[in-house]
Formats: sequence, structure tokens, C-alpha cells
Amino acid sequence: MTRSYYRIYQYRPDSQPRDFDTFLASRVWSASIESLNDPFEFHAFSTLASRPEMHAQFASAGVTCFCRALTNPLLWSHYANGHTGFSVGYDPAHPFFGGDKEMRMRILHDVRYEDIPPNADFLEGDDLAMAAVLTKPTCWAYEQEVRLITRESKRLVDIPTDAIKELILGARMSSDRVTEIVNKIQSINMNVKIAKMQFSRESYGVRPQWIA
Repeated sequence: MTRSYYRIYQYRPDSQPRDFDTFLASRVWSASIESLNDPFEFHAFSTLASRPEMHAQFASAGVTCFCRALTNPLLWSHYANGHTGFSVGYDPAHPFFGGDKEMRMRILHDVRYEDIPPNADFLEGDDLAMAAVLTKPTCWAYEQEVRLITRESKRLVDIPTDAIKELILGARMSSDRVTEIVNKIQSINMNVKIAKMQFSRESYGVRPQWIA
């Protein structure tokens, strides 16, 4: 089976039942900006302090993190429980991700990687706001992160099932778990392609092998 079209991915460890149950329920977590894993992001967000209305708006906003990369071993190691978890592939062109003009305050945007945090003295309006929530240090660039900014924070958000296109299983996921997941997906007629990652013999990388 050939590789599908352009996707964005979210990795999950599959270390607790809720990881897979949340996928089956077509839901993702919308985090607060303050809870993101890089401490420098709070510093960047603090640049909005001089713009109280803008700061309040984004303080209540939610962030759901995806990435463009599927074959980077570091992502599988860090976010998919040492290659034993899974990754979900979404269609970023779906109206849910902001393609619909009626979807206000729902923006899908690439993260920018910089050596210096954004400076409020040189940015205004939307440029400042987006820089504050979409800028990370260059050491994170390998993630190729994409962020969905929404009004919904600290809660699970429903994603339309037709926006979910792929389920990619980690290279070290047990064969029993792979069989269990494939059988479950097929039993509920969930319309997703399924692959299992394989360690490459030609490089220090991983690649998907489509199995269903």
C-alpha cells in the first residue's frame, strides 16, 4: 500500500487504556499554554503582558500539538513510549483545523524555531500574539511541530472522524497488541489506514509498513 497524502501527526504512548480509548472516541487534549513542556514558552508568552486584552485572550486559549514528521526516531522514542505506542495521522485540510471561515479562533499553524525569544518592542498586534504562542527554541526543531490554537482549554476536544486518516503503530509494539488494535479498528469499521513502523536496515531511521 502506498503512502497517503500530506498529514499531521500526534504521538501517544499507549501506556494506559485512555490513550487508545481517546483515539477511538476521536478526541484530542487541548492544553493551556502554561502547561506546555518547554519552560521557555512561558517566557515567550509573558511578552504579551504589556497587552492586557491580548494576554487575557491567549491565557484562556487551548493548544493541541501535532507534528509533520512520521519517520523521526526521536519522536517515537520521546512521545510514543520508546516505539511501543502509536501515532495518529490527521488531514490538516479538513474544515475542523480552521479551513472553514466560520471556525473562528481555531488556527492551525507551524511553530517557528528561533535562537532568541520574540520581543514585544518590535512586534505589534497579531504578529506579537502569534509569535508568543508559536515560537520555540531551535533545539526543538526536529519535531516539526504544528499547533492548533482554539478557544477550548484544559479539556478533551472532539475531532470529526473523517479528519482521522491513519493509525501508525510503533516498531516495538508487541504483535499481540498490534493484532488487538487491528481487530478493534476493523470490528467498528473505522475508516483509517493502519501501518506498523519498521526499523530501517539502511539507516538509523524508521519507516511505515502498511498492514490494513
